[in-house]
Amino acid sequence: MTATSPPADDDALRLRAARAALSELFLDRELDDGDRRRLCETLAATGLDLATLDRVFADELEPLLAANLRTPAGEWAGFDIDWLEARIRERGQQGGGWRQLIERGRHALGGGSAARDEWARLREMLSAQGPTTS
Repeated sequence: MTATSPPADDDALRLRAARAALSELFLDRELDDGDRRRLCETLAATGLDLATLDRVFADELEPLLAANLRTPAGEWAGFDIDWLEARIRERGQQGGGWRQLIERGRHALGGGSAARDEWARLREMLSAQGPTTS
């Protein structure tokens, strides 16, 4: 590890903070401008680049949480981060295979979740702030 490389635990904490923030996009409630600013600040503070945040959103969270937006009375208060990270690990242990190819194809054809519009808005806000480092 070099002097500029954060310790592995710091990487895990930064990912955890990003996952927690991005998971709010899948809650059954409307976000306002204040919510978006808060989420943008939280994501910027992680120092993760947009490519990493895109991966967290599309590959980790969307497959697990998108159904919440299609449920008549979905979760609205927040997802338990320990539960969420355990599910992400479980999916990772199952391997990518065909499931991930199908999910990526669906996203490429515009079949992503309703949270994609909010992620696009947040992503635009983050881009306007300038580059982050990871």
